[in-house]
Amino acid sequence: MTLSLVRMISQRQKELAVTRGELVRRMGYANIAKGCRRIDQVCHGHVEMAEKLRGALARGLEVDVRVVDEAIEGTRAEVIAAEDRAYRESFKPHAVILTERRTPSQITMYAVTGGAHHRIIPMNEGSSPKTFATQARKALPKVVPFFGRPTGFVINYTPDFALKFDRSGRLVARLDRAYRVGESGVIIGGKYIGESTWAALLGEIAFRV
Repeated sequence: MTLSLVRMISQRQKELAVTRGELVRRMGYANIAKGCRRIDQVCHGHVEMAEKLRGALARGLEVDVRVVDEAIEGTRAEVIAAEDRAYRESFKPHAVILTERRTPSQITMYAVTGGAHHRIIPMNEGSSPKTFATQARKALPKVVPFFGRPTGFVINYTPDFALKFDRSGRLVARLDRAYRVGESGVIIGGKYIGESTWAALLGEIAFRV
């Protein structure tokens, strides 16, 4: 897969006959190496970085900023689609713990220690779906690292069907899609790299510093 932003940047570089270094100069970077790293992030699907650089990219590529915005939205859609494919391909029934905090108290440590797994309860291999709620309720911890006390849980039976329960195991809602823990990632070389992989990489970096 070639992302929309990659296609747009590559096409304009060819039309303008400029190198990556020349492009970042045109964008206003004095530190060329830093500018090239930012472009690399954009080309790897880092949508937030692209949004920060939208004006500079438009200037460097000599296009209207709306052209950059369209490429950003195209890339966003492609990243979401890649995330959904990866999720469906690896899906196994599981529970997601609902907590008193919606965002982690320490974002960096949350990522380094494995991120989403803190709120996931796997179901016993080969067990009946009828037992999933009981399994989840018994496995609820007193406190979820970085998120506080559990307030309930959701059983994801399939990518398109889930049931929500309160902490005592009482059914409170039916969902027409799986409840997914916030999962962020990028695409590198056409392959989606999810939060768990980034967490491992961050951990390696942290221990090397």
